[in-house]
Amino acid sequence: VLQQLPWDVTVLALNSTAVFVQWGRIKICRTANGLIVKYRVQYRAGPNGTVQTVDKPGDRSSGGDISIAGLSPFTAYYVQVAAVNEKGDVGLFSNPKAVQTREDVPGPVASLTAIPSFFKICYTWREPQAPNGIITDYSIQYASSGSSSTSTILGSQNSFRTPDSYDMGSQVNLTVVAFTAAGPGAPTAITATTLTRPREYCTT
Repeated sequence: VLQQLPWDVTVLALNSTAVFVQWGRIKICRTANGLIVKYRVQYRAGPNGTVQTVDKPGDRSSGGDISIAGLSPFTAYYVQVAAVNEKGDVGLFSNPKAVQTREDVPGPVASLTAIPSFFKICYTWREPQAPNGIITDYSIQYASSGSSSTSTILGSQNSFRTPDSYDMGSQVNLTVVAFTAAGPGAPTAITATTLTRPREYCTT
């Protein structure tokens, strides 16, 4: 096994799905154990994620760098680098370097539900299954049939009651959009109808 590891490993987030890894020349040791022909970069999401690897050609005298794409937004990754010789022996990996990919726009809100009453409708929802960052706001747009739409920003609360008093049996269309610092996500829409007069029940 190679008793060498790269110097000065640095990792930087490029965007929400890619990081840049750079390393210096390997430490010099008493035995070369064969010519260094490439470097192996291994990375995983979180401390217990599945390890993935990518190789970059290189030699003992210089370091190298590589960009890793296809990562998940707003996720912590741990990255290590090792040298590989011409025999295929893999050296010691550098200490893990942590990096977090940047925020991205969120996915649609989850479990959007309408709870109608006679003159108003209450809506609830959950944070997107793929928040891709910190949810800062929810934007609400709603309108009853034949009327112009109204928009409002709620902050991070996940419920909303229409302020207007609708007629019984009015149909209301509502759309919810989640926001992160990267911008608005995909909209989720629902249509609900206010209640009409309750049924009359016979008594015996």
